[in-house]
Amino acid sequence: MDIELTGGPYHGRRIQDRGTVCIRMEVSERWPQQEGDKCGFAIYEPNGERTHAFWLENKWDGTHVETIG
Repeated sequence: MDIELTGGPYHGRRIQDRGTVCIRMEVSERWPQQEGDKCGFAIYEPNGERTHAFWLENKWDGTHVETIG
């Protein structure tokens, strides 16, 4: 079953529901990332029916150091 993300950087995106208490999605200050950009994850919380997950906040926990490729 899919769950729709509501609000935040992934608004409207549908992902596979894996039954987690909260959903973390990678985020970056810019895309494509450049050296020194903030990076982290967006936190979404599913509703009781698990049809939608609502954005709570972005957690910035680091900076982009290097692009490999």
